[in-house]
Amino acid sequence: MGTAERITGEDAIFLRFERPDTPTHTLKIAVLDPALHGAQITLEDLHALLPAHLGLSPRATQRVGRMPGRRAWAWVEDEDFDLANHLEEVTAPAPGDRAALDQVCGEVLVRQLDRRHPLWAMTLVHGLAGGRQAVVIRIHHAISDGKASINLLNAATSATRGGPRYVPEPAGDHDPGDGRGRFAAFRRTARENRARLREFGSVKDLPTLSRRTAFNARTGSERLCASTDLDFDDLREVARGAGVSVNGAFHAVASGAMRRELIARGEPVDRRLIAAFGVAESKDPGRRHGNAFATSFSYLHADVEDPVERLHAAAENAAKAVRLRWATGFEYYRAGTEIQQHVVPHLRAVFANITPIVGNQITLANVPGPTEHRWIGDVEVVDWISHSIAIAPSVVSLTGYSYAGRLSLGLTVAPQAVPDPVAFLGRFRESLDELLALVRTRELQPLQES
Repeated sequence: MGTAERITGEDAIFLRFERPDTPTHTLKIAVLDPALHGAQITLEDLHALLPAHLGLSPRATQRVGRMPGRRAWAWVEDEDFDLANHLEEVTAPAPGDRAALDQVCGEVLVRQLDRRHPLWAMTLVHGLAGGRQAVVIRIHHAISDGKASINLLNAATSATRGGPRYVPEPAGDHDPGDGRGRFAAFRRTARENRARLREFGSVKDLPTLSRRTAFNARTGSERLCASTDLDFDDLREVARGAGVSVNGAFHAVASGAMRRELIARGEPVDRRLIAAFGVAESKDPGRRHGNAFATSFSYLHADVEDPVERLHAAAENAAKAVRLRWATGFEYYRAGTEIQQHVVPHLRAVFANITPIVGNQITLANVPGPTEHRWIGDVEVVDWISHSIAIAPSVVSLTGYSYAGRLSLGLTVAPQAVPDPVAFLGRFRESLDELLALVRTRELQPLQES
């Protein structure tokens, strides 16, 4: 057996959250157009292609094991690695439209990865409309966050048809340490964090916890997937017009959509909804595995009726949450996960469906992706969609990936919380259209001028 690499708290916490009825892998979906290839992609094609790309990430051939002489989890080489354990194919139900692909994704999402093997798998999907196909990749969150996944996509593809194939570079040195002394590290960083908080100022307008809402319905293991595309330029136009970041505009769109959903269902809209979202520590384009983000929380202000006021409030709160994360640093978060991984997942498993208090109503991710279509030889990647995990009691998760001028939205929900995910996604389009109209009629002014 090769060298064992200790699994850090940031990665291990996703392994510990996992239960038989709660997988913690994400889905990355590449929609392919093989027209110029002259033939449909086959499973044999994937078997032939993938060996040249396994060097992109050491996790591709590593499984979960143990540190020698210790109980701590480690990444160890899978000496019996076999691609056959990671590849399968299915045919989407007729008519092979987006809803059919979403159905396939929902079925794949709830199937837990086998920890006896590296924590990823690919499902080749046939039968999509227009002769298209898709590769649905299950990749455990312990292996990769959203940014690392985009880096993998860029490394495994080219910017032009038939462009140069990727030549793997040696993996960079990474020393996660042996995990000893984590309590001392947590105490030290906690003291430093308190000092930074005092320097930052008041955080009373940032959320802590919230009462349970319809979005936190008591759930089982079933999850539904839905996806759609928005025009990314529209979101950027709203951001520019309002004088906020793209992430702030994204939060405002989510706020309007959730308000619309509650109204449509006859639910009260007077509660302050909370979004959880990741703040990326590393934007290194060469990082192709691991988690390098910290979770932050902000109010969506969906209780605010006026859309202009709501946008400014949601964007301001999200921006302040990001500033707070950077002001306090990421070391405290990393040290905390070394402790929390042994406690929080177990508490959540016991209390998720009974606690009246929750951390958030929706989990948002807004990940910048390639600005142009990517290619695998002469096969065009026409869309890139992601579905993230949805762990009770926060069972609504939306991931936005910008790709080739579009914002691809991937929604994962428990049906008890969002019975009609397609209609819910439609409310995001309505919310964006409302804000766009306000910008174009100059009813929405930049934040600093409002």
